[in-house]
Amino acid sequence: MEYLRTHDISVATAYVPMRFEPGGVELPFALANEVQHLLLPRIATANDGPPLMDFCAFDPRTEQLVPGPMGILEPPGPAFSGFPAGIDLFFIPALAVDSTGARLGQGGGYYDTNLAELAPDAEVCAIVYAHEYLDHVPTEPWDLRVTSVLTEDGFTRLQV
Repeated sequence: MEYLRTHDISVATAYVPMRFEPGGVELPFALANEVQHLLLPRIATANDGPPLMDFCAFDPRTEQLVPGPMGILEPPGPAFSGFPAGIDLFFIPALAVDSTGARLGQGGGYYDTNLAELAPDAEVCAIVYAHEYLDHVPTEPWDLRVTSVLTEDGFTRLQV
C-alpha cells in the first residue's frame, strides 16, 4: 500500500488470491481504497478454448465477488470490450519469481496469454511470499516476465 501511496497510480489491476496465495480475499478491497480505478480479471473461457480473461471494474462499495467457472472469486459486472488501456500497474499472482523477472504461474496460461501484448514499459508486479522469491525460476519463451515483486518484506523493482 505504501508504494501506491507514493506513486501516481490511477488505474491498477489485481486479482482475488486463492486460499494459499498472499494477500487473502481482502487484497482487492484494500487495493480499491488506494487507487482511483481497480480492475479485476474474470475468466472468459475455461478448458474448451484458449485461456482468455476479461477485465471488469471493481468497486467494493457496490459490488460483491462471485465464484467464477474455476471457483475463483470474480466481479459480476460488465467487462471491458478488448484489453483495457491506461493501466498503470498490473498486480498478478505467481507461485515463484526470480530477480530476472521470471515468473512461475499455475500453468493455465491466462496471464501469459492475456498480458502478452503489454507495452515494454508496463509495470507488472507479482505478489508472492518472501520464500517464493527465488534465485532461479525456469521459463519458457511465452512466459510473461514481471518488472517488480511484492512480498511481506516489501516492494522490489527488478532490473529486467
